[in-house]
Order: sequence, then C-alpha cells, then structure tokens
Amino acid sequence: MEEEIERLRGDKTKLEQQLVEMKNKVEQIERRAQELRASEEKKNMDEITHLKRNNAQLRAQLEGIIAPKK
Repeated sequence: MEEEIERLRGDKTKLEQQLVEMKNKVEQIERRAQELRASEEKKNMDEITHLKRNNAQLRAQLEGIIAPKK
C-alpha cells in the first residue's frame, strides 16, 4: 500500500511538471502569435500608406493631363 502511495505521488509530481512545461509552451506560442500579428499589421499599414501615396501621385498626374490647357 505504501509503495502504491509513493508511486502515485511520483506520478503526481511528474504530471505537475508536465503541466508547468505545457503552460510555458502555450505562453511562448501566444507571445509569438501576437508578435506575428503585430508584424503583419505593421506591414499592411506600410503597404496601405505606400498605395495611398502612389494613388495621390497618379491622380495628380492624371488631373494634370486631363486639365484644360490655358
């Protein structure tokens, strides 16, 4: 009976260690996912800014071409 109790305590300790390791892995994965989302969002915002600037330049050129010459 004592051996069974000791074995179960050992199992409990191992499971608690696994739980801590898994929680740490989850935290790392969540942190990495958040970093990737932030990076993608920044990249997308930079692209939007570039496209808006490009669009404004093209619009100005088109208006210059279309505008009646005086």
